[in-house]
Amino acid sequence: MVIFFLKKNKLCVILNLSKIQKGVLMKISNETLSILKSFSSINPVTYLGVDKNSIQVVRKDKSLIGVYQTAEDFTTECAFWNMPQLLSVIDSMGGNNAEIEFDDRFIKVVNADNIHVKYLYTNEAIIIKNNPKPVGFTRYNRDFNKDDKYFEFEISKDILDKLLKLSKILELEVITFNFENGVGTAKLQKTSEDGEGHNFNVELKGEGSGSISINLENLNIILGDYKVMIEKGIVSKWVNKNIPLFYLIGSKANVRG
Repeated sequence: MVIFFLKKNKLCVILNLSKIQKGVLMKISNETLSILKSFSSINPVTYLGVDKNSIQVVRKDKSLIGVYQTAEDFTTECAFWNMPQLLSVIDSMGGNNAEIEFDDRFIKVVNADNIHVKYLYTNEAIIIKNNPKPVGFTRYNRDFNKDDKYFEFEISKDILDKLLKLSKILELEVITFNFENGVGTAKLQKTSEDGEGHNFNVELKGEGSGSISINLENLNIILGDYKVMIEKGIVSKWVNKNIPLFYLIGSKANVRG
C-alpha cells in the first residue's frame, strides 16, 4: 500500500510492505483445484501462501498431512474457513478458466464476462487454535532415518482402491502392514487387536522388517500408485509416483526392535 500526504507543503510517501501482492491475476489448473477439493475433505480450513509453490493441509489432530507442489505461484498468505464453499464459487465462475485476484482482505473471482465475486479471507487468529497451520514444504519433505525400525514398500492404485472399498463394505477400521525381510502383507481388521472376524489380506514386496497399523480414517488420500516409507513405527510417508504429492500419516505401530 502507498499513502501520499502533505506535510509542511511537502509531498510525503509511506510504503506499507506486506506479504499481500495486490492486483496479481492467476488461473488455477484443474489439477490444483482437484487437490484442493481432496485436501478440504481432510480439513475444510485451508491456508494458502505458506509456501509459494506448494499447498498443504493438516488434519485437526495432526494425524494426517497432505502436501502438493503446484505449478501456480501462491504469493499471498491467507486463510479460508470453508474451502469447499470457495471451490464451489470458483466452479460457478468458470472453474479453471476463472481469473483469481488476491487482495489484502479478499479473493476476487472473475468469470469470462468480467462478473466477479469477492470472497473474504478468514482471520487466522480465529481458526488457528483448532486448525494447525502448515509449517511448509521443506519441513515436511525431510528424509526418513533408515535405522533398524525402518521399512518401505510400494502399493498400486488397484490394490489401494480394493483395500479402501473392502474396508467400507466389511466395516473394518484398521489396516496393518506386516513385513519380514522385504516380504509382507496388508491386512484389514476391525481393530488392530482383532483376532477373529472379517479380514482381507494381500501380499506386498518391499524392504526391511516391521509391523505398523493405520486407522483407515487417516488413509483419506487420492488414489494412485504410492511408495510408502515407515520411520520408527510412528509416521508413514506416502509418496505418489505420478504427481508431486505426498502424505504424512500418523500411525499406531508395533515395530520389531
